[in-house]
Amino acid sequence: MMSTGHGCSCRQGRKALRAREGGGRRGGTLRATVSLACLWQRQGKFHAARTMLADLYAWFTEGWETADLQEAQALLDALAHHR
Repeated sequence: MMSTGHGCSCRQGRKALRAREGGGRRGGTLRATVSLACLWQRQGKFHAARTMLADLYAWFTEGWETADLQEAQALLDALAHHR
């Protein structure tokens, strides 16, 4: 299982996500979404975390070698075990 070392509260994660969505930067939105999904994973909200992250992950058509997308894929894999 991957490390979930994001020190982000739920409210902070949502705030970061809204800020990044306003700027149109998918990479920043991905990082904020991964952070919030990690928090939800720790809180046992597996389905919500996976759904949110999978929807965003589907936006990407390139850049699979980047650390952000690799982290997102690892988290999706971990969340898949909690169906």
